[in-house]
Amino acid sequence: MLNKMKKYSSSHTHEFFLLIVIVVFAVSLSIFTGGRFIQIDNLLDMLNGNAALGIMAAGMLVVIISGGIDMSFMAVATVSQYVMALFILNVGGNMFLAFFIPALVGAALGCVNAVLVHNLKAPAIITTIATMNAFYGVLMWLCKGQWLYGFPDWFSKKTPFSTVAMPVGALLIVFVVTAVILQYLPIGRKVFAIGDNQEAARRGGVNILATQIFVYSFMGVTASLGAVVQGNIIQNIAPNSLVGREMEVIAIVVLGGAKLTGGKGSVIGTFLGMLLIAMLGNGLVLLGISSYWHTFFMGAVILVSFCISGAELKKKKDREVSQVELQ
Repeated sequence: MLNKMKKYSSSHTHEFFLLIVIVVFAVSLSIFTGGRFIQIDNLLDMLNGNAALGIMAAGMLVVIISGGIDMSFMAVATVSQYVMALFILNVGGNMFLAFFIPALVGAALGCVNAVLVHNLKAPAIITTIATMNAFYGVLMWLCKGQWLYGFPDWFSKKTPFSTVAMPVGALLIVFVVTAVILQYLPIGRKVFAIGDNQEAARRGGVNILATQIFVYSFMGVTASLGAVVQGNIIQNIAPNSLVGREMEVIAIVVLGGAKLTGGKGSVIGTFLGMLLIAMLGNGLVLLGISSYWHTFFMGAVILVSFCISGAELKKKKDREVSQVELQ
């Protein structure tokens, strides 16, 4: 009980610190951009431009809390997005199907990841890099790199309200659903349990495979939903449109306080991490600074996080060895 209270306190301390950083950063950007940063149009554009990544970050949060990692989610998103585009261009449909069909594809590909991660016993990062290349390779072989566009009016026509409501609304819904799963449902407790100590969770009766299937399928669903939002915003589907943005999503989750060793993370922290990453990219554009510094910052965040997580893991193993020796 005491350990849980410490984790809760630590998480909220990080979120509060992150909120302070965001406020200071927002004030600084407002001053240095002559007030352009806090203009409503700019803030809405910033949210719209990062909504897809934020949706995917919700899924990545669940994966990282479980002690895993998924490097294939952008490939899953691309495949799901392409299948959705082919369906609505050749069969038709509505906005519900535009989200439902790719969600099914994402869930199926997530199941493949979960089964391979569980059965191969190889590090999840290696397994999902392999599936990333497999998913991309099959898609490119089938579609020959063809771009898709010319969507029906129900998908392409927008009003000033829908331009903001669709991506931001989807983002908020996904974050609320993720928070409910992690905080109030039994599967959420199992996700935290296997991330904290998989062997102890297994001995406590947690079905590891079933939990991992949920985790990676949820990642697949959120990746697919994010891809639909991105496709709706730019109104064309390219097989390589999402390639290379994996680190941005991982950086969002890591900035939000999730431990790469698993067992810790929060939806509020991830939301704040998304805001900080969005503000950084937007601020660099407004200040006329090279976007390469955005990439550098994300890489630095992930590197520092790996170092901290590695140090914490080493301390944890040292404590376990000390306890065994005392016994």
